[in-house]
Amino acid sequence: TATYDLRMCLLLLKKDQSFAGKPENFRTPQAYSIWKEREITSLEQLIHTYAMRQSYMSGEQIGAGRLKLEASAIESMGDEEIAAAFEYIPAKATRHYRMLVYKAVRHDIVGRISATSSAAMPLQLSTFAKDLLKQLSIAWRISASYRETCYLDIVNDYYEQGVLPASYLLDAFSKVERIIHLMNPMEWLVPQYQYLLDVESRIEYRALGCAQDVIEELDQQRPEKNDHLKRILRALVMNDATCPVVANKPMPNIQGRREEVVAVLEPSIVYRCDCLLRQCFGDESSVAPSLDGHAQLAVLVLRDYEQCLLMFSLPLLEDGDRRFDIAGIVAEIETEYFYTNLKRHIDQFGYSVGNASIETTFELCKSISRIEKLHGQYSSKPLAGIDNRRLFKETVATWLKGIDREKSKWAENALKQDSSPRELDIGKHSTSVIDLVSCFSQQAATVQRLEWPDMETKAWFLAEFMKYVDISFKVYATVMLKQFTASLSLPAEDESVKSPGWNSMWNRRKYKEQSLSLNSSTQAAISKLDQSQAVEINAEACIKLNNLAVALEKLHELQDDLGVRETVQALGGDNRP
Repeated sequence: TATYDLRMCLLLLKKDQSFAGKPENFRTPQAYSIWKEREITSLEQLIHTYAMRQSYMSGEQIGAGRLKLEASAIESMGDEEIAAAFEYIPAKATRHYRMLVYKAVRHDIVGRISATSSAAMPLQLSTFAKDLLKQLSIAWRISASYRETCYLDIVNDYYEQGVLPASYLLDAFSKVERIIHLMNPMEWLVPQYQYLLDVESRIEYRALGCAQDVIEELDQQRPEKNDHLKRILRALVMNDATCPVVANKPMPNIQGRREEVVAVLEPSIVYRCDCLLRQCFGDESSVAPSLDGHAQLAVLVLRDYEQCLLMFSLPLLEDGDRRFDIAGIVAEIETEYFYTNLKRHIDQFGYSVGNASIETTFELCKSISRIEKLHGQYSSKPLAGIDNRRLFKETVATWLKGIDREKSKWAENALKQDSSPRELDIGKHSTSVIDLVSCFSQQAATVQRLEWPDMETKAWFLAEFMKYVDISFKVYATVMLKQFTASLSLPAEDESVKSPGWNSMWNRRKYKEQSLSLNSSTQAAISKLDQSQAVEINAEACIKLNNLAVALEKLHELQDDLGVRETVQALGGDNRP
């Protein structure tokens, strides 16, 4: 029977028949033809080896005994010669081969791994085991695709048991990768093709289970400790039998594959979202109209994405097949979760800022913009139900109301707590002007940090804000001028000529120029001062004037910090409507 089977294997290949495979075992006739050519080549090598052995045993020269590998030469071989040339092929050769690979891995790798645990490179099979498995694969017609898949399967079994580290699984993947790139999996025998799919499916299922554990405890994870998981996911993409990656070509995208991974990871991501929600609002659901909790939740959602990006992102996943883009899947689900909760809040309380801090609400608006952009990168379904521009305007209006309430207190407190320099000097100013300017400068710092949705909104805010600045500094300037007038000591008229003191022509001109916008009482005082021939201006009066000069200088700086000129230009400049 063995002789008959072998003779059929040799002689009937030309008749589209095969001992080890049939046309129906392949996806296309072309795949079957390619396989058949490889089989013929392998069988020729066996016959050549047999001829060399027979020549050597008979004492002839090795080259002299070579058989011509023509069909006529093969047909001329007798049954006994064919039987001597080949070992008997078992009925289930692949099972026998897998058992031998299992024993070889257990003896050569598992048995020695404890003694060489510090080895930098994974251990390999011994030379004896490799030679034996190679001879059996040739004699038993075991294809290269099955051999490497079998090795990957056995190493994965030991990896799942915790006996072998991930480096051995990655090493086995590298062997499969070479075969996949040499032979298109679509040209494999269907059972061998399915075998690789089954093994990769088990590895993928376990890897996604590890990814679930990482997501659920994301706060305790470190990127370097999960590097092997990232590399396994990459190996699964590179060695996908359904669409192997080809160098320098775009990665194919198989419809539905990403959805399958999303379905596996979604429960863990939702669990993670529930943990973040409890962290922001406590165990009980919040019914308060404050947006502080949602602002905190937005920050945590964005932080989760950044952390997943560090642990799972690879250049390989930037385009094409994104089924293992864990960071993108986390971003898509968590942003939708956040958006749903915020929409529920707005439906209940509206866009009112409530008792949330202005800074926090502005940060929430910024986070919403980032979340919307982030979601758009990974999902074709747009987020809807929240008008972030409206929320921003409501926050600006609330902010302006607060400034309107506080502006009178700022000027009042600055004047109440005003103190002069220790050493009175005409070149110094008091503390009130700096205190008042600082109140408005703090608001300008907030304006610079904001991401304005449009120039119209910013222009509206600046127009209202500068009204409050104008009112506050007018009040302050009025008080300073009154104090300046009160601090002057105007002596009675004296015919004797005295030194000019501070009523020089420069001072007169300066005061006259500034007096154009002064009230009537102050103008009368300065006019009287100009008419005096000898007036002594004390240091206190100089400080009041210095306060006004510093206030004017700081107002110009404030306008520059607010970007008033740039905003006007953006809206059309002098020709704006």
